[in-house]
Amino acid sequence: MEEIKLYHYTSISHLIEIFRTGKLNISQTDKMLKVKKPGLWFSTNSEWEYSAFKRFNDGKKEFDLNKPEEFEKYIGCARLVTNLDSRFVTYAKYKYKSKAHPLVWEKMGEVGRSKGSNPDEWYATFSPLNIDNLDIEVYDNGKWYNLKKEDGELDTELFNKNLEKTFIYKKGKELESK
Repeated sequence: MEEIKLYHYTSISHLIEIFRTGKLNISQTDKMLKVKKPGLWFSTNSEWEYSAFKRFNDGKKEFDLNKPEEFEKYIGCARLVTNLDSRFVTYAKYKYKSKAHPLVWEKMGEVGRSKGSNPDEWYATFSPLNIDNLDIEVYDNGKWYNLKKEDGELDTELFNKNLEKTFIYKKGKELESK
């Protein structure tokens, strides 16, 4: 049986914190919504998970980053990859396992679908995951590239290239020079 890959989409700026802690942590949104057992979300969609959108303010206006190209430009685009195993539950089972209020669960699906996501592709686990056991990829000019080299070390050149082209990096450098 072929292994099913799961993808956790995030920003390069969040990836820095993930590297610092050595783990991928539980959803802050789930915690904020007071879900009794918050989840760590993944998708089987290997191209992009539209529910991973982020609200962003460029100093002039606030808007949603909805596509990997938009993430890449403003905050960098990355994903962590693992295989589906017994640690994960489907979105449908999450409702019961997490003890989430039914309205929270329904709203999650509604918002995801409104962004173009399919909740049937969603899986959650209830524990943080060690990044040593995950593949890490960055989105660069329309393609996903593995950030881990053959020897397991991170490709810092690829990481830095993707960080340095982001709006937040350039804005930070601009503010530093003032």
